[in-house]
Amino acid sequence: MALNPFSRHGYDIALEDGSGRHLVSGMTALMVFFVSLALAVNFALANMTDRWVTDLTGNLTVEIKPPLPGEDGNPSAADLRAFNTRVDTALTIARKHPAVTESRALSEKEIRDLIEPWLNESAAKALLLPALIDIRLKPGADTSQLQKDLVAAVPGASIDNHSDALSDIKTIARSLQAFVIILTGLIITLGVAGIAGIVRAKFAIHQTEVETLHLIGASDDYIARQFRRHAMGGTLRGALTGLCVMTLSLVAIAIITDRISAATAAGGAVDMLRFAASQWVALIVAPVVAGALIARLTAQNTVLRALRQMV
Repeated sequence: MALNPFSRHGYDIALEDGSGRHLVSGMTALMVFFVSLALAVNFALANMTDRWVTDLTGNLTVEIKPPLPGEDGNPSAADLRAFNTRVDTALTIARKHPAVTESRALSEKEIRDLIEPWLNESAAKALLLPALIDIRLKPGADTSQLQKDLVAAVPGASIDNHSDALSDIKTIARSLQAFVIILTGLIITLGVAGIAGIVRAKFAIHQTEVETLHLIGASDDYIARQFRRHAMGGTLRGALTGLCVMTLSLVAIAIITDRISAATAAGGAVDMLRFAASQWVALIVAPVVAGALIARLTAQNTVLRALRQMV
């Protein structure tokens, strides 16, 4: 009588024999891997969205248009002085406001770096650049008065509170998370169908043994318990395997992303893979528990349905 290493009891049906004894484990490993990966993607999207929203909600960007060029293609000295005065005025107002923690004017190089991806390098160098002032705000600060003061003191200044960007980011993040949830549901559905098919095949193979157990008085629940324990044992083995592969995949992705981030000087690219402790617990526990429940319920219902059809 074969013994299940995940159970203290043996089987009255030789479920561990045959070439298909690892099918449940393999099916569950794939299901847990993809579900865990989908869950990790969902957490990464949430972390990335929170970081972007936090960065944008704590900032204001003030744009002051450059002076118009004269006949020689360059602005006059008076226009340049007036332009610089408007920039200094905006900086002074921002620095004195109680809602502001820091404000600075972006350098010419920083502004050109911002527009070069949209234009070629020569066109970016030929443009008269506006002044951009980056204002960092205190958490939860009310900026309505600050914006009124800037508009009143610096005619022609435009203020971007990034509300459109925030709305777009939230919409995209919600859409991606909804897609991941739908994909997760599809993976679980396929996993349930696969486990049910494997259990039905096992039942057909061992139908003679099932009929013998019936003849000696075994109840339907007793027979279903045999298949249920077998499915759960395979599920736990597969879940642990899928979980290990998923964890190694995340570590590999984090290492590769970190190296690319360091090479391109794009700091923070790996931050979205730094999950909180509660997220790691969910990644480890949820797929295993879900896999065990799915195996238990699927095997139980599949076998009981097959037993009813025998009568």
